[in-house]
Amino acid sequence: MGDDDTCLLCRTVVDSAGLWAHQVAQSIHRYNNHLLPPSKDDCWSIPRQYFAKGNYFWLEGCSKNPFTHLVYPLPEPGGLGVHATMDWSGQSVKFGPDIEWIDAATTTEPDGIDLIPHSQRAQGFYEQVRKYWPDLPDNSIMPEFDRNYIIPHSIPVPKMERRHPSMTFTLQDQNNMECQD
Repeated sequence: MGDDDTCLLCRTVVDSAGLWAHQVAQSIHRYNNHLLPPSKDDCWSIPRQYFAKGNYFWLEGCSKNPFTHLVYPLPEPGGLGVHATMDWSGQSVKFGPDIEWIDAATTTEPDGIDLIPHSQRAQGFYEQVRKYWPDLPDNSIMPEFDRNYIIPHSIPVPKMERRHPSMTFTLQDQNNMECQD
């Protein structure tokens, strides 16, 4: 709350602040509770955020691009699977993203998450890529430093297994009931 005494009343709020959506929701909730103390009829709650890091690796040392199109494997829990993409020239190939779940016990804010991909994740990339390109040469992929990102999820990892692999949102109705996917 600042010096501005503007008040906005609405029936529906769509909080699409990405990684910081939970902070926006908390500030709205605190402001609302300042005006009207919470009651048993308080009709919404703020879901906890869980973070997943998407890492990429790029193909090194191949004189010719092995692909003529994008390759998308079947989705995996929490993500779309490690796929192959090409740059606009069709010369450079990148693989990713994988899903690296960030420790929810130690990380509650996105600002402190390290975006640098770690080379020890390469083995998982080799396994995933070789499902659709068995001839991937050993020691041919390198960490990509410009393309990694964080994905906020509203569902913890164990429950993610039973839901749509890319569900990164929560919908609540007026009775604070989570809408099912």
